[in-house]
Amino acid sequence: MILVTLGTQDKEFKRLLVQIDNLITEEFIKDEVVVQAGMTKYESNNMKIFDFIPKEEFDKLIKKCDILITHGGVGSILSGLNNNKKVIAVPRLMKYKEHQSNHQIEIVNLFAKQGYIIGSDVDDLKDALDKIKSFKPKKYVNDNSLMLKIVSDNLKDGSRVLFISSTGGHLEELMNFKVLFYKYKYHIVTEKTSINKKLKDKYPVSYLIYGTKVHPIIYILKLILNGFKSLYLYIKIRPKYIVTTGTHTAIPMCILGKIFGSKIIYIETFANINSKTQTGNFIYKHKLYSVFIVQWKEMLKLYPKAIYGGSIF
Repeated sequence: MILVTLGTQDKEFKRLLVQIDNLITEEFIKDEVVVQAGMTKYESNNMKIFDFIPKEEFDKLIKKCDILITHGGVGSILSGLNNNKKVIAVPRLMKYKEHQSNHQIEIVNLFAKQGYIIGSDVDDLKDALDKIKSFKPKKYVNDNSLMLKIVSDNLKDGSRVLFISSTGGHLEELMNFKVLFYKYKYHIVTEKTSINKKLKDKYPVSYLIYGTKVHPIIYILKLILNGFKSLYLYIKIRPKYIVTTGTHTAIPMCILGKIFGSKIIYIETFANINSKTQTGNFIYKHKLYSVFIVQWKEMLKLYPKAIYGGSIF
């Protein structure tokens, strides 16, 4: 079975699904194809397509699949590697309005160069599927000890700590800090989606409204509502520390933390190697942080006052 995932990105990636659909029609792809399409609206008689499902169900599909074809999202790529799957990653491109930047090209090229995955353009997917048959991926080894130490050293044991992020890859980054949760009176805040709604069964979680820029007016309204809800949660939790991996969801909480004296630890996403994120740039520019951590040494050129923390993955 081939599993295709387009992640939680709020922009469509229809080009990839059209190409896969064509390859099935040509009978080049003969395997069952299951697609997690996210925000991409696409209909096909050749593939089983759903938008979002709970993480537990998605993890079962990952374990079941033989090949994972994914967009260039770090969380999606690592989900495949951590389950020892053969991965083909296809970056979203800004020129097709599939993303707000081309940073996925950098991530895909990096993982491919290091032998973890096969990187491909949409038009070259057929060649990538040929190569994947004999491809032996290098095993990905997680070493986030430096990142965990830096964050832990900046938090006082037993203190109230609020961990906050948007859903998707940012939440996956945030949840890598769960090995530290036991040390604090912690609380998690993220956006509510069908993917992470069961998170509350395991952890103390509060949800904000999921926002997407597809509908700008509704998005702005949700930002305003999330601002008020963030104020309510801040007063309720009274965090001494705020730890965040972005993105826009975390900005109101960081502003509140700055106003009321919380120590803010901001971790710029692993997904960007040579370019700032909009949220990271905003947090850095307006000094809404006590500690600013980057996951690539290259990013120190963009954020001179940041600390290099290595990868969270």
